[in-house]
Amino acid sequence: MTIDREVGGCPVMHLDFTEPADVGSYWALADELREQSPAIFDTVAQGFWVFTRHEQVREIYAQPGLFSSDSFTPWDPEPAYRFIPTQINPPEHVKYRQILNPWFSPGAVSRIEPQAREICRRLVADLAPRGACDFVGDFALRYPTEVFLAMMAMPTSDADRFLKWVEDFFDGLSGDPAAQQGMVEARTGIRQSWAGALD
Repeated sequence: MTIDREVGGCPVMHLDFTEPADVGSYWALADELREQSPAIFDTVAQGFWVFTRHEQVREIYAQPGLFSSDSFTPWDPEPAYRFIPTQINPPEHVKYRQILNPWFSPGAVSRIEPQAREICRRLVADLAPRGACDFVGDFALRYPTEVFLAMMAMPTSDADRFLKWVEDFFDGLSGDPAAQQGMVEARTGIRQSWAGALD
């Protein structure tokens, strides 16, 4: 990371956060940016601000009229998708949260606990004979996906499709034009799956 210049006392950098970096290096980068300044302007895409201090971020979340949730990637300021409720601004955000909260309340989570534990045991039992695994790829991504499907009363066997869709969708958020088609296809697949489940 190099700071190119200072404008009005605010550091300016050109840092593409979508570029892969060494595992664990993001923590060091966050520390470095936090020590550099409470606010830094990044010139990637159309440009965006990076706020590094807890107090500022908390204040930003409390001002949805000034800091919209419509987009969270600088290279796609007007996305065709909306994650609900995270990309919905108040007061509509609260309406969605009221619908979703009961599904993820402590009581709802407690009810799914036996099934969640069974899913965990099964995945670990499947991995144990190997003697080693890629924890993220083999467990950490699949486990919450299967638990979520179970909470929604959908077959946990659908996890294979959902994992691919989620991976393809989030690859598209990188801003890489080559990944955009996969993102569109993933979004279509997810929508069709939910529509079928609702039917």
